[in-house]
Amino acid sequence: MAADGVGSFALVLHTHLPFVLGHGRWPHGSDWLMEVAAGCYLPLLDAIDDAAARGGSPRITLDISPVLAGQLAAPAFRSEFEEYLRARISSARENRQEFAAANQPELAHLAEGWEGFYRDRLQQFERLNGDLVGALRALADQGHVTLITCAATHGYLPLLSREESIALQLRVAVAAHRRHFGRAPDGIWLPECAYRPRYEWTPPVGPHKGGGRVRRRGIEEFMADAGLKFFITDVHLMRGGSPLSAYRDYYPALQQLSGPQPPSYRPDRTPYRPIWSRPAGVTGPPRRSCGTPTVRCRFGAGTADIPVTGRILNSIRSTSPADCGTGGSRMRRSIWAGSSSMSRRGLRSACRRMLATLLTCCAAC
Repeated sequence: MAADGVGSFALVLHTHLPFVLGHGRWPHGSDWLMEVAAGCYLPLLDAIDDAAARGGSPRITLDISPVLAGQLAAPAFRSEFEEYLRARISSARENRQEFAAANQPELAHLAEGWEGFYRDRLQQFERLNGDLVGALRALADQGHVTLITCAATHGYLPLLSREESIALQLRVAVAAHRRHFGRAPDGIWLPECAYRPRYEWTPPVGPHKGGGRVRRRGIEEFMADAGLKFFITDVHLMRGGSPLSAYRDYYPALQQLSGPQPPSYRPDRTPYRPIWSRPAGVTGPPRRSCGTPTVRCRFGAGTADIPVTGRILNSIRSTSPADCGTGGSRMRRSIWAGSSSMSRRGLRSACRRMLATLLTCCAAC
C-alpha cells in the first residue's frame, strides 16, 4: 500500500470468441469474428501503439483465449477479414452516395464516417501484414502488455466431471499460449470466472455412481500443476454464501446431488485485502487471494498508483505466496459507436474512450 493510502491498479481485459471459422458467416458464423476484430481488437492495438508512440506504456493485462488466438492466426481469417473490410468500405460508400442523392446530409456524413473507419482498419491490418497475434506478441516483448490465457476450449471447469479433463484444459491452454506468443503465461482468466475449492462428493452418474464420497481437487491445484501463478474469478466466490439455483425447484432429482457445502457468507472477505487460504489436506505455504486496486501488489509489466472505486467486482486469486495481481473490471464489450450524428472523428474518439483509464495509468506511471 502506498504511503498516502492509494492502491495499485491493474487493467485486465478478457477476450474470447467461440470457434466460428468455417461455420457459415451470419449471424453466428465468421462475421462475428470479423466484427469484433474490426470494432475491438484492431482499435485496441491502435490505442496501445498510440500510447507507446507518445512515450507511455499502457501496461495492461490482456487475456487471449486459445480458441481466439488460433482463429486470429489462421490463414482463413486473414483472407476473409480483408474481404470483409473491403465489402464494408464499399457498402458505406454506396450508402453515402445514396444519402447524398436523397438530400440527407446527416446520414451521408454518418456513412462517410463508417467508410473512413473501415478504411483505417484495412490500412492498419495491411501494416500488420494480417498478423494480429504477432502484433500482440511484439507488444508483450516490448513490455507494453502482459498476456495471459484462458482454458483451452473455454470449458466450465467446476462442472467438468473428470479430473483429467480439467488438467487437459489447462495444459493445452499453456501449450497453445507458448506456441502463439513464445512463452508460457503466468496467469489465467477462468472461463466465466468460475472456480471451485477442494471438496468431497458422490458421483451422481457414471460407473462410480453412488459408490462413496470422492475427494476432488480444487481448481487452483490443477493450475499450480500447469505452472499458472494466479487466476481471475468473481468476488462473490470469495465471500461465500448459499447459491441460488434456477433449476432445483423444477427438477427434484437435482436436490439429491451431493456437492461442496456452501461456506457461510463472509462479508469480511472483501477484495480490498489479501486472504490466505490452504485447502484441506494440502501441505506447504498457503495461497493468497487478493483483489481490487486498494491492495499493493506487483502484477505483469507494472502498476500505477491511482485512485479506484469499489465498483470493480472481480478479484484475482493467487496459487502461490508470491506477489499476485490486482483485480480489474471485466470488459467484454466491443468499441462500436452507433450514433447517427457521429462524425469520423467522433468514431475514432469512441474507439479510444474505453481506454481512458489505460491512458490515466500511463500518466501515473
